[in-house]
Amino acid sequence: NCTVADPKREVEFAQKTSNLMKISSGLQPKFTRAWIIRGAVANVLAAKEQDQENKNKIILEAKEYLSKALELSPKRQEILIELEKTHLIAEDTKSMEKTAYDCISIDPSRAECYWYLGIAQILMGKEEEGEKNISLSKDKGYNDPPYIELAVAYIRHKNYKDALGVYQILIGLHPKNASY
Repeated sequence: NCTVADPKREVEFAQKTSNLMKISSGLQPKFTRAWIIRGAVANVLAAKEQDQENKNKIILEAKEYLSKALELSPKRQEILIELEKTHLIAEDTKSMEKTAYDCISIDPSRAECYWYLGIAQILMGKEEEGEKNISLSKDKGYNDPPYIELAVAYIRHKNYKDALGVYQILIGLHPKNASY
């Protein structure tokens, strides 16, 4: 939430949160939420990291934290959704797709699972399947999806026409964000 108020300080806030959650998970090692947050914050830091070696290290940490969370709460979809993001950052689309299917198998009504399945499929060149799952995620109530992920997936797959459409959605949602 702090990042929304001051986006330039996202890494700083993530690092502070990481330190606090390290203390929290040490004091309450069976508190699943602490491990989820540690994984989510590691994802933020990994996504912003420029050095590939450091990025890989942070991705491994995120996977460790989320594995611990899954050990404590194996049917909690929130963990799998965060793990899907980890795989996206790591550009491991096969693991991302598998994790999305695992997420859906727990409760097929969870819209975010379909979103990340769609992103993985688009990145893998299965655009038709991916677009169906992106649409299904919206039908299931994913009202504020991270469209930037979809735009990046299209660009990586060199589908500039659909990427343009997604950027037009982003401009409509955030007209003051010049980066779109």
